[in-house]
Amino acid sequence: MPAQAANLTLAPIETRTLRGDRSYQQDARDWARVTDPDTGLPAIVAAVADGCGSGAGSGRIAKDAVRLAVRIAATYGGEHLDRAIDAAREIIDERHPRRGRNDNTTLALAYYDAAVLRVAWVGDSRAYALTADGKLHALTRDHNLAPYAPNQLTRALLGSLDHRHGDAWEGCESHTPQVADPLLGSTLSPVARILLCTDGVCGPLSDEEIAATLANTSDASTASRRLTSRAVRAARAAGESADNATALVIDLDQIGA
Repeated sequence: MPAQAANLTLAPIETRTLRGDRSYQQDARDWARVTDPDTGLPAIVAAVADGCGSGAGSGRIAKDAVRLAVRIAATYGGEHLDRAIDAAREIIDERHPRRGRNDNTTLALAYYDAAVLRVAWVGDSRAYALTADGKLHALTRDHNLAPYAPNQLTRALLGSLDHRHGDAWEGCESHTPQVADPLLGSTLSPVARILLCTDGVCGPLSDEEIAATLANTSDASTASRRLTSRAVRAARAAGESADNATALVIDLDQIGA
């Protein structure tokens, strides 16, 4: 058993979210310490979501999404996280039948059992892992790279988003959750920190800036606080309206200075 397995019940998990310059807080996050239903080993399941839409409705959908996805994954384990996202989608469709046309959310879901880190996602919220050798591993690829509108989502949780480029309507490519290749634990370079974040963090900050912040902070609380505050400042410095910024950091090893 990896040396970290016994410490999962004590691993610090910290979140920080800032509203930025938006009228509503539409980000959400949730996490839980669980016992893996298949192995009986301790595990951590966590999620972040970024509500898409112009009102408060998508914020409520984002909160439902993270709570449901975490609860479902905790019950059934980490083998099929895309199914947990799909199950959350079905429940949310029933809970929010009169949602606004554009009320939707992204979702990134992670499950770590001290040997394997598994991730599934839909949208452009991201998951990263920093290993003890200081390397940052980007585990997700944004679903917003449509050739007709590079900043528009091509996948989100609930589907049926209308994306317009000029006067031409384009439908979404797919709203199916994507699953990352599992990141296996290693005795030479184990996972030291896990980061889930919304695009309010990873949009203004480069992967290099995210890696430096994760590697050079002494605890998860400081890391999450610096990531969100730096992201908001970076957006404003670039002359942009700062988005909601959320960072959830799981500290598996005290690596920072």
